[in-house]
Amino acid sequence: MFREFPFDQRETVSAAVSRVYGMPPFDARTKVRRGWGFLERDVSAAEAQLVCNALAEQGIAAGVLANDALRKPSAPQAIIGFTPTDSGFVPQLPSPTAQPRPVAWNEIAIVAAGGFSEEVVRRETADHEPARGAQLIGVGLFLMTGFTTPGLFGGSKPSKEEKPAKRNRTITFGQLVTAGGDILCFAPEHFDFSGLGAQKLVNASLNFRLLVSEFARLSAARANLGARCLLGNQSIALAGYQSVKDFETELLWLLNASAAG
Repeated sequence: MFREFPFDQRETVSAAVSRVYGMPPFDARTKVRRGWGFLERDVSAAEAQLVCNALAEQGIAAGVLANDALRKPSAPQAIIGFTPTDSGFVPQLPSPTAQPRPVAWNEIAIVAAGGFSEEVVRRETADHEPARGAQLIGVGLFLMTGFTTPGLFGGSKPSKEEKPAKRNRTITFGQLVTAGGDILCFAPEHFDFSGLGAQKLVNASLNFRLLVSEFARLSAARANLGARCLLGNQSIALAGYQSVKDFETELLWLLNASAAG
């Protein structure tokens, strides 16, 4: 795996990978892009070390860490708002009886944002009972944020009148990873942005961008590619996440890059 964010010097890193692997530049760029920080996941330690040594000769820092030694992220904890404190914030949890613990700014290790679009093809009934295609979208959103889309899961009423429906659905979410491995996740449509105070803007999309920016500014956290796009006032779509797996792979790399030997 790379030790430093490979997309900061994409052309330099891709050129080095092209020379080390003896592959065309386009293939090398694709390998770097789709690896999300990793170069190889299924080779021996000896083979991985040879690649790292060859990259070092090209001026690219990389390290080796066994798959079973990778630090895995914990299960995400959904938050629906926050209250600022002098040194951090207190997250607001979905359950009104839950007792959240304060989080200090210097505890936050990673600020991440993700988003991807999926095409849903389903047969929509007259009573708008969602079919399995839409339910899978809801499962993806739930896995990343702990939330489902309101009204997504239908009841058990019999279908009345079926017609084909096709549309794109965009899933956008953010995650904060603490130094202790806790993950706080949030979705713009399920978040109270009142904690932004006078900075709060007019819609959820703008507030989501501002929230990610503030979390990054107030902490010493590393930012994933999605967060970097937002910080650069770009669309999160430019990060190129095609699925939950892409986001999770990058997050796994961010958690482990400094530990690779």
